[in-house]
Amino acid sequence: MKFKKKLLFYYFIILLFLLFGACSSVENQQEESLSRAETTIIKPITESVDKQLIFPAIQKIIDRGYIRVAMLPNDIGVLCRTTQDGDFAGLDVDFARDIARTLGVKLEIHKIKQYSDIALLLANGTVDLGIAMYSVNHSRAASVILSDPYLTSNLCITVNSKELIKNNIKKNPINYMKQNSVKIAVLKGSIHSYTAQEVFPKAQVIELNSQDEIINSVIENKVFAAFQGEVESVDNYIRNPKIMIFTKSFVFPDASDKFCVAIAPNDLGMLNFINAYINSSKIFDIKDIENACKELYDY
Repeated sequence: MKFKKKLLFYYFIILLFLLFGACSSVENQQEESLSRAETTIIKPITESVDKQLIFPAIQKIIDRGYIRVAMLPNDIGVLCRTTQDGDFAGLDVDFARDIARTLGVKLEIHKIKQYSDIALLLANGTVDLGIAMYSVNHSRAASVILSDPYLTSNLCITVNSKELIKNNIKKNPINYMKQNSVKIAVLKGSIHSYTAQEVFPKAQVIELNSQDEIINSVIENKVFAAFQGEVESVDNYIRNPKIMIFTKSFVFPDASDKFCVAIAPNDLGMLNFINAYINSSKIFDIKDIENACKELYDY
């Protein structure tokens, strides 16, 4: 009897082992399948579409041999930055290169100094696209065509920790900022300036020229808060972890940052192509930005 019980016990252990091995094998196959899917190289459209059927504006780019994209390097380095050898790198740059690769052409980056340059360069035909953390707002939509968002993230409020204690603010300071005349720092020319003025009518919105200038103004108590996107906030905290000693960030729940590709007016063919590309591909998300920041800044 004891022998039969032992035999059944060993049989049960072997059965479990076989089942576990089978499940692991299926999981591995699924992972390999996903990996293959993610690394599949999309063929240029010229290999799958008749030249006569391609939109004229897109065919013009193909005939030219390169696509011209306006970008804002070094503001958020993880998205677009210049390298030591004079090249460009970053997640937005990778996105632009993938678009160029899909068209079967090279990428030509046009550096801009401020967001307002994009609409001008698109209007006069200097560039074909603008990819530069270009968020949706009404004024931009009146001058350029905006694609579907390729990245949606939160807006954030960063406050000096001493100010929170001083004003006995224990939760999100949004209501305090709406009810009081506070100073709020935003990036000059960004959508955050427009949103801050609309949401915090009593506040004094101060436009500054860089992310570093904005966050330093909070640390030095020159302003009550910084109003930025989640992308900027992630970049700030990973690039300079000491910021966490002096500040605290809160999510702004009433709006979000939607990053779009800016396209020349009346270029509906390019809009159709870009939207199809965005909606059929995983571009990147806030987690990818966080991981890229950690790699870039050796976090």
